[in-house]
Amino acid sequence: GAMITFATFFLGLIIGTVPVDVAVDERVAAVEYFLDDALVVRIEAPPWRAEVPFGDGLEPHELLAVSYDAEGAELGRAHQWINLSRPLAEGHILLDGGEGGRGVTARVIWGSVASETPSAARVVFDGRELAVQDPRQFTLPDHDPERLHYLRAELEFDGNVFSAIDLTFGGGFIDHAESHEMAVPIALADGARGDSAEELQGRFAVDGKPLRVLAVEKGPAEVVLVRDKAVQPLLDEAAPGPDLRYVASLKKDQVVRFLEPFARVDPRTGIDYELFPRSGELSGHGGGLLWHLVTVRPSSQALDRQRLAEAVGVAGIMASARSRRRAVVLVIGDRPADASHLAPSTVRGYLEALRVPLFVWSLGELSQETQARWGPARDVSTHARLESATGELARSLDRQRIVWVEGMHLPQRVTIAGGEPSVALAR
Repeated sequence: GAMITFATFFLGLIIGTVPVDVAVDERVAAVEYFLDDALVVRIEAPPWRAEVPFGDGLEPHELLAVSYDAEGAELGRAHQWINLSRPLAEGHILLDGGEGGRGVTARVIWGSVASETPSAARVVFDGRELAVQDPRQFTLPDHDPERLHYLRAELEFDGNVFSAIDLTFGGGFIDHAESHEMAVPIALADGARGDSAEELQGRFAVDGKPLRVLAVEKGPAEVVLVRDKAVQPLLDEAAPGPDLRYVASLKKDQVVRFLEPFARVDPRTGIDYELFPRSGELSGHGGGLLWHLVTVRPSSQALDRQRLAEAVGVAGIMASARSRRRAVVLVIGDRPADASHLAPSTVRGYLEALRVPLFVWSLGELSQETQARWGPARDVSTHARLESATGELARSLDRQRIVWVEGMHLPQRVTIAGGEPSVALAR
């Protein structure tokens, strides 16, 4: 087995210099720590703890620890992503039978920390969603076995646990257990072409090396909404009557979740968790954004405990976790209370690295000081203005596509190469 594992796991947002521990077996004579491919430190005696400098900016990182024996031969390596969402469920896909791309059966196998049976499952083949009764066994559509295909199963379990399992096959390409794919969210200019892998092939690179495009999908869109508790009385004044239930509606493929800007407190230790309570999915069928803003009540915690900047950072992770089209909306009043340890500018840079567009909506005029912290805001203090801001949000989501590329890379290192400027990375 592995001769090294991490004893420190990172949940929440990591910034600054942080101690990292590993567990190793007795043959290990040296451990090297790498951050984003650069050597941080080499340690040649226990304890094997390293002080790892994650920097003053908040961005995704890749942390690697490699162990060596006394002769300098590599014994093992441990790897984890920092400031990116991590799955709490794991799985794989097996393909069986079929002849010449016809009648191929797929089976999805999974294990989860949450529950045995997924509460929801979605299967996408070459960017198109399949109607699947049971992900444990289903038949793929007829396809050309000489071409590359991309199959993805998304499973949801109780307690907001989500897992995605990928398989690339066909076209002389043999899938490996280690094969990884990543989602790159893009924004298309009006009328631009970018709905197939062929149209976007050769357009993406990491460090100048081209990435293979596997599939393009539109799929559902996810909006995570963070609300300054101080604006609630203003929202209630605009409270919807029955005729106002659908004011500021999003499209039916655009779902909303709320993230409360108050960290849960562990009752045993009194320590703040970096886990901010979140709502379930709210769809347009139930009502428009005004309705959700009034009916989903804010936390009962005191306003001076509000941590807006950190909640917006966690909302960015949440909005990108399922590799869907995405946006974060922050609704604030002027000079909002914020007990965060992170500055708004740091969090804005982080959402840009994650390719999550941020929309700031205000109730009333914002002072220059608040605008300097959070950037320009859209005033949503009347129904007409809220409708207009929601329309802008819906159009932004509508222009987004998710491009699946081969390999796992830090999102901020993916660039667009060549071609007409009608395709941009989402931001």
